[in-house]
Amino acid sequence: SRSGATAERNVIAILEGTDSALKHEYFVLSAHFDHIGIRRGAKPDSICNGADDNAAGTCALIGIAKALSLSKEKPGRSIIFSAFSGEENGMRGSRYYVSSPTVPLNNIIADINFEMIGHSEYLGKNKYYMTGCIFSNLDDLIKEYNKKTDIQLIDTIPLANQLFYASDNIAFSRISVKNGITQGIPSGTFATTALSDYLHSVNDEIELFDFENMTILINYFSDLVIWLSSTDSEIKWTDPKFIRP
Repeated sequence: SRSGATAERNVIAILEGTDSALKHEYFVLSAHFDHIGIRRGAKPDSICNGADDNAAGTCALIGIAKALSLSKEKPGRSIIFSAFSGEENGMRGSRYYVSSPTVPLNNIIADINFEMIGHSEYLGKNKYYMTGCIFSNLDDLIKEYNKKTDIQLIDTIPLANQLFYASDNIAFSRISVKNGITQGIPSGTFATTALSDYLHSVNDEIELFDFENMTILINYFSDLVIWLSSTDSEIKWTDPKFIRP
C-alpha cells in the first residue's frame, strides 16, 4: 500500500463441499472491492464511487455466498469466496493470493470473477458475457446448463478476449509463462458491460443500476455454481498455449 495508507486486505471465506470425493477440489469465486478514489476538480463531485466497477461484482459475490449458505442444495466441491483489493493497481490482491494460496493451486478447478453486472442496457436483460471464452471450455459447460434457463451467455463481444487479461481472473490463469506456454487455472470474468462512459469516472453511480436484472443474474449465478460444483465434466484449457500448473 502507499506510504501512510492502511495496509490492503483480501477477504476470503470457504464453503466446504458436501461430496466426500470432490470436496478437496475448489471453485474460486472472486470480485475486487477497491476503486480509484478521488478525482480532484471533477464535476458534480470528486468521488469515484465505483458502483458498477466493482461494488456490483462484490455484491454478486456476497449474494451468491448467502444463497449457497441458505440453499437446501449444497455444492459438491468446495467454494472459495475471494474479495480482492488492489485490482485497479495491477491485480495486487489476486496475485498475492495466487502466490500465497489458502489451498493447493492444483486443487483449484476454475476461477469465476464478477465485474460490472449492474447495468443491462449494453446487452439487454437476462444476458451476460464471459471473458476468455476462446481459451477454455468453461463457456461450453455453462451453455449446456443454460439450456434449462432463460439466461443467455453472450460469446460474441469483440473486447471479451482482451478483457480476459484485465481483471483478477488473469492472476489465476497466468501464474507463470515459460517458452510461450502459460501455466494457469481456467477462468473467466462475468460482466454485463464492456466499456462505458461512466467507467473510472465520478458518474459510476448506483442510481443507474437495473436492480431487477442484477437480482435475476445473482440468483442464476448461485444455481450455476452449485451445478458446476458437482459436474462430472472436466474444465480444461482448449488453447494449447495454456496448461494447468
